[in-house]
Amino acid sequence: MVEFAWHRRVRQRRRPAALILALSGWTDAGEAASTAASTLERLAGLVPYAHVDPDELYDFTAVRPLVEIDERGVHGIQWGTLVLRGPARQRGPAIFSLAGPEPQLRWKALASQIAEVAQGLAIQHVVTLGALLAGTPHTRPVALVGFSTRPELARKLDLLPSHYEGPTGFLSVAQGVLQSSGVDVTSIWAEVPHYLAQFPAYPAALALAQATTTALDLDLDPTPELDLLIARTAAEIDQYVSDDPELVSYVGSLEHSYEIDQRTRRSAERISWEAQQYLRRFNAE
Repeated sequence: MVEFAWHRRVRQRRRPAALILALSGWTDAGEAASTAASTLERLAGLVPYAHVDPDELYDFTAVRPLVEIDERGVHGIQWGTLVLRGPARQRGPAIFSLAGPEPQLRWKALASQIAEVAQGLAIQHVVTLGALLAGTPHTRPVALVGFSTRPELARKLDLLPSHYEGPTGFLSVAQGVLQSSGVDVTSIWAEVPHYLAQFPAYPAALALAQATTTALDLDLDPTPELDLLIARTAAEIDQYVSDDPELVSYVGSLEHSYEIDQRTRRSAERISWEAQQYLRRFNAE
C-alpha cells in the first residue's frame, strides 16, 4: 500500500501552499530538474516531512540502493525514495517539495496519494520540473517547454507548447490526477543539448529554478549558486566542442535553426497580437 510515512506532526493547513515536484531518472536529462529542485530546497530551508516506503515503488534491479561505509568501517544501505520536504517552521514559507527517483511501480496509487497529501497541506498549485535531450545549441538561451492551467502564467514564463505524443513518465500521471482533484498545475521542461548528455546541465537547471521562482512568486535567488556551477564546467564544454570540427559545424547548424525558429515565433506572436487587437476594435464597434 502506497502511503507517506510522516517524520513530524503536521497540522491541517489553511494558508494556500505550493508544491515543487521533480524526479531523477528518465525525465531528468543532465540532472537539470533534480538540481533545480535541490537548489530551491536549500535556499528555502525546507526540511524532511515524510517519505514513501521504497519497497512499494521501486524495482531495485533498476534503481539500486547505495552501500556506504562510515568512519568506523560499518556498512550501511542508503535506500533512495520520494521525500516530501516543507518549511522548518509552521509559519515558514508556504512551499513544499517532493523529489527522488522516478518510481517504477504503483503509479496510479502514488498519484492519488500525492493528491490526498496536497489537499491536507492546502496545496493549490503544483509545479512539475523535467528536462529532455533535444537538438538545441548550448550557445543560446535555454528553451522551456510546458503548459499551465493558469494561461497567464504560461505566457509570463514564455513556455513553448509541447506537441509530444508517446511513452510518458510519472510526472504526466501525477499532473492528470492533481488537475482532476482541482489543483492548478504548471509543467516546465528544459531542453538540454543532446550532444552534451555526459555533462551536468547546469544552465538548464538555472532556467528551471528561475522559472519556478517566477511561477510561485518566491523571494529566492538561485542564480549565484548555479552560476558558479555553470562556470566550473564552461571551459570543459567549450574544449569538448572545439576539439571536434564536425561538432563545431553541427552546433553552427543548430544555431542557425534556433534563429529561424525565434524569428518565426516572433512573427506568429505579432500576427496573434494584431488579430487580438482587431477583434477588440471590432467588438467595441
